[in-house]
Amino acid sequence: MNLATLTSGPITATPTGRRAGFGMIEIIGVLAIIAVLALVLAPSLMSELDRAAVQQEEQALQRLATGLEQHVVRHRAIPDHTTWAAAVAAEAGEAASWVTTNARGVARVLVLDPRFGVGPDGTSQPPFVQTAAGSSAIHHPRFIILSSMGRNLPAAVTNGFAASATQFDELWNLENGHRPASWTWSGAGTDLRLQRVDLTPQFHYVTLNSLDLLPGRYTVDASTPIEVTRSPISFFLLNGSVLGLVGTDNQSQSREVMDRGTSYSFEAGIWRGQIFAGTALTALTGSELEAVATSFLAAPSNPDALPAGSPTTTDQVYKAVQDYMSSYNAWALAGYPESGTLRDAVVQTQATLDATARYLVATAP
Repeated sequence: MNLATLTSGPITATPTGRRAGFGMIEIIGVLAIIAVLALVLAPSLMSELDRAAVQQEEQALQRLATGLEQHVVRHRAIPDHTTWAAAVAAEAGEAASWVTTNARGVARVLVLDPRFGVGPDGTSQPPFVQTAAGSSAIHHPRFIILSSMGRNLPAAVTNGFAASATQFDELWNLENGHRPASWTWSGAGTDLRLQRVDLTPQFHYVTLNSLDLLPGRYTVDASTPIEVTRSPISFFLLNGSVLGLVGTDNQSQSREVMDRGTSYSFEAGIWRGQIFAGTALTALTGSELEAVATSFLAAPSNPDALPAGSPTTTDQVYKAVQDYMSSYNAWALAGYPESGTLRDAVVQTQATLDATARYLVATAP
C-alpha cells in the first residue's frame, strides 16, 4: 500500500461511524451564536470595565491627596499648581506624568480656593514655606483635583486658583454624577471625578504665655530661639512641626512634635503645661507650690542684699515660709485664739518671713 492510496478519495466516516470534523454550516452556526452572545454580553462587559476604571481612578485620586498632605507635613511647605505634581510624585514614588494624567490619557487639573490664606499675616498663598512665625490665621486651605474618565475637561478649567470663590464652591459642593451648571462641556457628569483636599486639620493652634520679667523663648523646627516679648502669643503650626521651649539661658527645656493644639506658660524660669504661681489661689495645688519652691531654691542669692556681708539665701527664705505656714496651720486648728503661744508663734514667724524676704531683695544704698 502506498501513500497515494492512503490519502486519495473522500473521508466519509470514522471507524465508529461518525463524521470527522465540522461542516461549513455548523461552523457558521457556531459563529452566529458567538456573535449573538457577544452582542448580549458586550454592554455588560463594557460597563464592568468602566466601573473598574472609575474605581482605579478614585483610588489614584486618593493617593494624590495623601501624597499632597504627606508633602505638607514632611516639608512644612504647601505647593501650588506649578509645583504640586513634582511634590506628590516624590511622595508617591511615581513619575510626574502619573500625577498630571489619568489612565485614559486625560489631563488632571488642580484647582485652589482663591480665599486661601496662611502665614504670619494670614494672607499668604501657595507656594508657602512655614517659618518660625507660623500662621496667625488659616483661611480656606483647600484644593480640588479634577479628573474625567471621558472627554477632556473644559478648556476654561485650568490649573491654578479658581476665578472666584463662587466657582470654587460650586465644585466643592458638587454632587456625584453631576457636572457644574456653569460649565460649557459635552462630557457626562458620571465621568467627572473630584478629590477634595482640606488642609485645615493639618494646622494646630499654639499659645505661649511668658509671666517672668525675663521672657521665655521658643523655637520651631531648626529656628533660632525667639523671645516671647508679649504675652500671650498664639499662632498655628503645621502638623509634624517641632516646637522647642527654651529658657532665658537659651537652654532647651522641652520639645514637642505638633499633632494637636497646645499651650505653655513660662514662670520662675521654667516652661510648664499650665500656669501655677500665676494661677488663681482657688486653683493652686500643692504640687504647683512644690514646683515653685524647687525653682526658687535653685535660684542664686542676691550678693548685694542686706545686711551687707551676709546676704540672705533662698534656703533661709524657704525655711521662713515653712515655719510661717506650719505655725499658722497650728493656730487655725486651735480655732484662732486671740492670745497665747500659738498666736505669738504666728506673729513671730510672720515677722521673720517679712524680714528675711526683704533682706533677700533689698540692696545697699
